[in-house]
Amino acid sequence: MSKLKIGFFTPYYKSNRGNATTTRRIIHGLNRAGVETYVVPYLEESWSEEKDAKLAECQLYHMVHLFRFTRWNMCRELPLTKPYILTSGGTDINHDIANADQVKEMAYLVDNASFITVFTEDAKQKLAEAYPSKVSEINIIPQSVWFEDSSDQRLLNIPKGKPTIFLPAGIRKVKDPLYVWKEIKTLKDKYKDLQFIIAGVVIEKDLFKEILSLCQKYDWVHFFENVPFGQMEQLYRQADITINTSISEGQSSALIEAMYCGSPLIVRKNEGNLSVVTHGKTGFVFEKQAEFHSLAIALLENSIQRKEIIANAHSYVLKHHSLETEISRYVSLYKQLV
Repeated sequence: MSKLKIGFFTPYYKSNRGNATTTRRIIHGLNRAGVETYVVPYLEESWSEEKDAKLAECQLYHMVHLFRFTRWNMCRELPLTKPYILTSGGTDINHDIANADQVKEMAYLVDNASFITVFTEDAKQKLAEAYPSKVSEINIIPQSVWFEDSSDQRLLNIPKGKPTIFLPAGIRKVKDPLYVWKEIKTLKDKYKDLQFIIAGVVIEKDLFKEILSLCQKYDWVHFFENVPFGQMEQLYRQADITINTSISEGQSSALIEAMYCGSPLIVRKNEGNLSVVTHGKTGFVFEKQAEFHSLAIALLENSIQRKEIIANAHSYVLKHHSLETEISRYVSLYKQLV
């Protein structure tokens, strides 16, 4: 078989958003596996004749984010004459297919896809309910862990106080970054040197104003904006607890990265988080804000349980979220189409 050539469409590739992290990881893995890729960041770049020429050389397409691609292609009207695969993330599954009008908008794209990939069993069930005729083409391919090599190896100026609670998240309402702020503030009364760090890209400016206000008021609250992905590992390894407070998730690569780096997790209960965190084994799961306080103390005070959770989480990631396995599953689908 000749070398595979893939046209890879993603809403974001240059910015530090979840879609970009997923895409950069997959592209790295595909290139290492000998697959030639041409990346089209369709919400970051304007169209050109060069793109038309490059895509003409591709054997198939792979699109990330069903609804964003659908809306973009309403204006572009890219002919979908080649076989293509769709990869659906959290917003698609938890928000877009809950809207009947958006389900109709995406119908043509979905109906003509050769395969659709999702990260979790819950995502597969939701997508199958929206598009029952496509159930046999839906494949579960979990996310994996990978840290790209960064040309910028400078050390981040991470505050030295302990313990450190770390929240990696884009600043938007669905991530609900201040959901347990009151509980963290209460923990500060017990742990005088506690530091709270949020790192992410600013998407919704009104919400960021609230975070900026806290940073200005409290010298132990910190925001790291747009940290290069290659430097994120420094934050995970420094963190005594990594948290996720999202209202909903597809499957957060940040959680997998934290588990790999040995930072124990406390996550808000949602289907995406439950796909990687088993309460009391690979991390802690909370549903109500009040639960967070006692779980944080348990992780910080019970050294035996803490070590067990860190070890279990690391082993789980190595077994279930390896880059090699993720990429081999995508390549297997590609080969079926050419």
